[in-house]
Amino acid sequence: MAKRKHTSKGFYGSGNRLKGGSVFWLLLSGVIWLLVSPGQLRMEVQDKPEKNPSIYVEMSRILSRFKPSINYHELHALYREKTKLKPFAYDYQYHLTPRFKTNAWTNLGYSQAALDSPQRILVIANTSLYADNSARMGIDRYVQDISQAWNCAVTLVTAEGGRAEDLKTLIQQEYWFGGLDGVVLIGQQPAAWFEVPNDHHWWEGGYGYADWTCDLFLMDLDGLWQDLDGNGKYDTHLKGAGDLEAEIFLGRIDPSTMGYYGDEVGLFCQYMEKNHNYWAGKVKPYRLGLVYTDHDWRQYSTAYFRHLFGAEDYDDLKWKDPPENEVEKGDYLNHRVPFAFYSFLQVWSHATFWYHQFYTGGICTEREVWEKNPKAIGYNLIGCHGCDWAAGGGRYFLGGSYIYNNSPSSLVVVGTTKVGGMLEHEPFYESLGKSNCLGKAFVAWFNERLHSRDDPGYVIGWHYGMTVIGDPMVAFREVPGLNAGRDLPHPPTNFSACKEETRSLLMKENIDILKWMQNMANDPQKITGYRLYKVSLADLISLASVEANTFQYFYRPGNSAAHRYAIATVDVYGQESPLVFRVAR
Repeated sequence: MAKRKHTSKGFYGSGNRLKGGSVFWLLLSGVIWLLVSPGQLRMEVQDKPEKNPSIYVEMSRILSRFKPSINYHELHALYREKTKLKPFAYDYQYHLTPRFKTNAWTNLGYSQAALDSPQRILVIANTSLYADNSARMGIDRYVQDISQAWNCAVTLVTAEGGRAEDLKTLIQQEYWFGGLDGVVLIGQQPAAWFEVPNDHHWWEGGYGYADWTCDLFLMDLDGLWQDLDGNGKYDTHLKGAGDLEAEIFLGRIDPSTMGYYGDEVGLFCQYMEKNHNYWAGKVKPYRLGLVYTDHDWRQYSTAYFRHLFGAEDYDDLKWKDPPENEVEKGDYLNHRVPFAFYSFLQVWSHATFWYHQFYTGGICTEREVWEKNPKAIGYNLIGCHGCDWAAGGGRYFLGGSYIYNNSPSSLVVVGTTKVGGMLEHEPFYESLGKSNCLGKAFVAWFNERLHSRDDPGYVIGWHYGMTVIGDPMVAFREVPGLNAGRDLPHPPTNFSACKEETRSLLMKENIDILKWMQNMANDPQKITGYRLYKVSLADLISLASVEANTFQYFYRPGNSAAHRYAIATVDVYGQESPLVFRVAR
């Protein structure tokens, strides 16, 4: 292409250069224009905001760096072909009402306005699975657990076969008849499919045709969903007579999607046993989280996570240039996934339906995750197709490896069945930080995205595959209802840990210094002291018990490595407050 010639001989002179006199006349004309031009026009020019590109466009640019060469359309077609359609049949089993109506969270410091407690839950269990005595016991016990924990009504229905539309009609009936906050699908249940001709079309021509399972279809009960080409996959979502919002939350507990790891009933009963242990208080939610951010997203803030436990109560690990970098496959598998004291873990990396792709260390497969028995209760997998159970064909998928395993504590995963993942996380973690269940937090986030001013194509491309795998009823600051009526002490404030090196003529020594302050919310007459722990990968090692008027402790670890510590307030009844964790570096 020939270079464009500048031939103007007007005010600017020839070419691009401005003469000294021209600059003077240019400035003078600008001043005159501001003085004589209409005031409204001047304000429009002066107040025009800088136009920033959408976060979705930037994120799509990042995603385009990863091209795993997996034909998801073909994998989804294979799954749909082998799924035999049976007539839809359902049967009401029973309805469980709460024994009393009170705010069980008063003693935990949450007002009813802050806590959005579910009032009624619908559990829909696969009929064949419920016919198994062991599975039936687990399902019945689960219904009792969540009803007692949240003090809510629970209706149990068994269902099998049919299409997503049949399932939605059942859910709508329950919603309009008696109100409904959420649905828990147990065992194999149908899913809706959504498609677009060119996914992420706004970035360099797009990614081409895409289809995926879409649980938003079952959550939005009054919107208009259309299949314009009649191929069994929705391609349009409109407000219709209602709106785009999700009226309810939904989660899927279906270990049949992990067939490589065992039979459905065996995996289900194993999962439901640890699920019951959570509700019984045998799985303890510690107020500590992890945000694990790989190379391509290292520049983005993760301050939103502070809403869950606190600004200092999560490990914020981002990829760094070597040798400072910690974020890599080996560290994730050996030090983060099996760490027993994270309650919630967010990992942000490129992914497929069967592996994470770390910038350093490479592929981390679902098998490798499964073998490490992940210990956190909940997970947010921000990576494409991480919860695409259909692509795995009922054999395996990345999201399933986090919860359908031998771990005693992992219960729920948030992720996506397509390209995309969670963005603009704030509403999600704000809701979790109020001790709402994960399902409520998920809906709060999803509806904020559906209400956003961003192009609907962006929201569809990034979020319409978002789903909850596992139990959506769990919370992460406390086990719901477990401590109702118990006046637990509050943890100490301003807990800190630092490392100092002392030197003498003969030696040098590292000392870890722990400091804290009393929590003024506690009654001093009821506090006997504090317990300090050293934290290992799997255990709390008792370090010391100190009196109530002691506010520092010195420990000689014997080396200069970083060590994690925890502290709890102890009352006259021997009860401990929630632990606070810090690392001495």
